[in-house]
Amino acid sequence: MIRTIIACAGGIAVSLMLTGCGTFMMRVVDAKAPREFLYPATHADVKMMKWFLKPDGTIITSKSYVGAGLCVVDMPISAVFDTLLLPIDMIELHDFRTKEAARSAKMNTVEQAGSKSGPRD
Repeated sequence: MIRTIIACAGGIAVSLMLTGCGTFMMRVVDAKAPREFLYPATHADVKMMKWFLKPDGTIITSKSYVGAGLCVVDMPISAVFDTLLLPIDMIELHDFRTKEAARSAKMNTVEQAGSKSGPRD
């Protein structure tokens, strides 16, 4: 009886550790990557699913069943964790867009200054 309980608890723990990989990947492994969108782990799961599927929706190879299956299992949990971490993602997205707008404005200012001075002889 106790072995059955331990085996079930171990199975549940392993499945929970495996299914949080999208959230872990986007927040720890790609921590330095800029956040250009909300729900990054769910977005990564959808992107990986597209890699495993042909345009008509069929699986590419027999090995793709494992990858596609992991994405399907991971997607709902990634969506839940992305929702819980949404305030942090919104702050990071705001910072990213602010930096991009400042960089773009600086580039436009430099280009306008270069065009006003004209060509040098």
